[in-house]
Amino acid sequence: MSEVGDAINEVRSELASVASEFMADTCTIKLVSNSLDEFGGSTDTESTVASDVPCDYIAIRPEQLEIAGKSVVGRTHTITLPSNANTEAILPKHKIVVNARGSTPALTFNDPVVLPSSLEPFLTVAATLGVQ
Repeated sequence: MSEVGDAINEVRSELASVASEFMADTCTIKLVSNSLDEFGGSTDTESTVASDVPCDYIAIRPEQLEIAGKSVVGRTHTITLPSNANTEAILPKHKIVVNARGSTPALTFNDPVVLPSSLEPFLTVAATLGVQ
């Protein structure tokens, strides 16, 4: 990588390491896998990809159809996370579980889509809040 690319990655890493100081919540990123059982049915299993990831989430306004040029139709929230290998690899088959805080219970977000960004220290995901 070039010197500029190395410098950008270094800044991204430094910001991600202090993200918990200015992001109110933490979350767990889970991969949902589907497999067939011996009766021909399917079973979902979850494995943790990353835990205690600093995050912030906000509701998407109903009139918002696109964010950063990407369709967010059907998605209810955006979630901001530090940009790293685990968060950049988020696909719709992942779940993001925002950990409980105070009187707010844990919130599960499904069908996440990473919104476009360019070498930024944080990335934004649009996802759908599951039934709680």
